[in-house]
Amino acid sequence: VCECEPPMIGNATGVPAACSLEECEINGATCLAQGQECFDPDLTKPGDWECRCKPPSSGNATAQPAECVYDECKIQNCSTCANDTCSAAGQDCEDMDTSPSSTSDWVCKCPPPSNHTATGKVAECDLDECKDPTKAGKCTEMCEPGTLDCVQTCYDPN
Repeated sequence: VCECEPPMIGNATGVPAACSLEECEINGATCLAQGQECFDPDLTKPGDWECRCKPPSSGNATAQPAECVYDECKIQNCSTCANDTCSAAGQDCEDMDTSPSSTSDWVCKCPPPSNHTATGKVAECDLDECKDPTKAGKCTEMCEPGTLDCVQTCYDPN
């Protein structure tokens, strides 16, 4: 029996063993100490082990702990997901702090010209075009002064 010497693993009978190196056996504690998972993509290649963040966080790094990112706006297809909440109202979603320990700090942002935002909920967008002085005057710009046509009020139905 041919047996690989540690830290290599593998054995064979009557022929040379195909040795491999399970680096997560050796280095896995580095990842686990950060709450991450260890993954060795190629057991024959030394130095390629990775720390990977656990979902819903994302991120990985080779031979060291990963920098995990938790972007609440990237999580989709659930009734309480930030992105689904904002996009259902026609708004953009932005996670203000993507560290895994920071949650519920995402904001919905109204589309231009409004610049309103709301944290953790749909923003109230003020898109009343009558408040825009360049548009409110459209009701009376073609009227003859002193006629009834000039007595109008701007109303934005949406």
